Amino acid sequence: PSFGSMSDVLQRFISAARDLTARPEEAALRDEFVGAATDLATGIEQTLSGFQSIRDEVLQQAGDAADQVNTITKELAELNRSIVANSVSTSEPSELLDRRDQLLVDLAKLVDVRTGTLSNSPSSVIAAGGAILVADHASEIEVRTSDNELVVASGIAEAPPQGGQLCGLARSLQMLNAYKERFRDWATELVAAVDHIQATGIGAAGPLSTIVGQQSVDEVDIPLAETSWGAQLQTGDLYVTVSNRVTGERKVYGITIDPTVDSLRDVIGRLNTIPELSASLDEVTGRVHLSAVAGYGIDFSNRLASYPSPATLSGTSQPTLAGSYTGSENRQIIGEVISGGRVGLDSNVVVELRDDITGDVLATLNLGNGASVGQPVAVIDGVEITFSAGDLVAGDTFQFSPIAESDTVGILAATGLGTLFSSHVGEGLQVSPEILQDSRRLATGRSGGITDGTGISRLLTLSDSSSVSGSSANQLADLMADTGWNVTRLQRQQEAIQTQQDVLEARRSSISGVDPNEEMVRLLEFQRSFQAASRLIVSVNQTLDELFSLIR
Repeated sequence: PSFGSMSDVLQRFISAARDLTARPEEAALRDEFVGAATDLATGIEQTLSGFQSIRDEVLQQAGDAADQVNTITKELAELNRSIVANSVSTSEPSELLDRRDQLLVDLAKLVDVRTGTLSNSPSSVIAAGGAILVADHASEIEVRTSDNELVVASGIAEAPPQGGQLCGLARSLQMLNAYKERFRDWATELVAAVDHIQATGIGAAGPLSTIVGQQSVDEVDIPLAETSWGAQLQTGDLYVTVSNRVTGERKVYGITIDPTVDSLRDVIGRLNTIPELSASLDEVTGRVHLSAVAGYGIDFSNRLASYPSPATLSGTSQPTLAGSYTGSENRQIIGEVISGGRVGLDSNVVVELRDDITGDVLATLNLGNGASVGQPVAVIDGVEITFSAGDLVAGDTFQFSPIAESDTVGILAATGLGTLFSSHVGEGLQVSPEILQDSRRLATGRSGGITDGTGISRLLTLSDSSSVSGSSANQLADLMADTGWNVTRLQRQQEAIQTQQDVLEARRSSISGVDPNEEMVRLLEFQRSFQAASRLIVSVNQTLDELFSLIR
């Protein structure tokens, strides 16, 4: 792609993400990525602005064409009156008729034309799909947009142009609108995917004390699915990780959201049930505010809680979670002490771990005599569990939730909580001011480690997988290819029509036109005939003179 093109900007954004994935701890690479994101936002906005400029130009050309039509039809009406007035004489008003024919040709270049369609006015003209009637008077037209399409209007009547330049401009506007919507949809989907990745990761700044939504939202008291900004949300879960800044202990809270029922205010109310979190809505700006209580930080990464939830755990041995979950599905895992006793000392101390939804047994842990106390045991997809010294009581249960996606609703990107971009596509899209001020807020990872690049690495899927309806790069390439193909097709169609027009004009000229060479030959023939006749008259005069002289 050429430098500065939308494809080039996207490729540089993906390339910056690839470099940052390898070395997320380097501030220079973070700043470079922020710059590439800024260029991407600017490129999207400039492209949409370009579409609007072309649209304005098309409408201006349509307005100019309508003015030309009105000028021509007014002159046609005057000619019709003059032709009728001159028709009472014996000679045909050829000059007026020729001028009328030329005006009809000019009018046909602008709109569709039908002549002689009224029985009481054989010189009448109907044009622009019936919006124009020309007899001894002419109706005027204007162009309007109806449902984002170009129409010709005369009074309250509207009709799409059927031929001529106005029809071509109407079709151009249709194509332009279609390409603009395709580009907007592509950009909106891309930005939503990037924002989701950013919001569900964690950066070098670690858990944040405050997160402010980057999108101004309204309609906060109706179901999310009925709002103008929440139509794409899906029923799912939102998981919030709360971290103690002193002890490092993490707790993970989940809330379920049904967009067909729940409003944004309902969601805020559920977030406020989390003890370490305060959620509110700024009624003036329409932005959601999340604040952790003193000594805590919040994020939406998929980090594991430090400890399982001890639903009925009554022994002295404490299970601890570690590792990073690498699975592709959110899970709810139940642990049950099948056979109790002292961990590492008594025989036959068994803990069973199973999937709470399917009931499948994921692991059976033998923690009896010989087991290493305090050593992590692999459970599933990178998750490890450790049991401290102490005893376990048979029948006790605990649970924990390895999370692949912390926001299956899409609420974070929709409200701009923790996102890379602020504002909406086509409304001044830009990189979040908070990230511009501090690139450490970039969610480069998911585990919280400074060298973890697994968060930003998910951006690479935008160019080489089907995560965004078949890869963002491929989608953009398809859009550009379609545009180029249509330009070529229309150019060829224009050439074919021009050739056909030239042939028809040649045929018309052969019948009704004047060939200067042919007329010169005829003039010479008339001249020679006149010369011959003149010589005959001279000869006759001489003969008569001689006869008269003889008579005298």
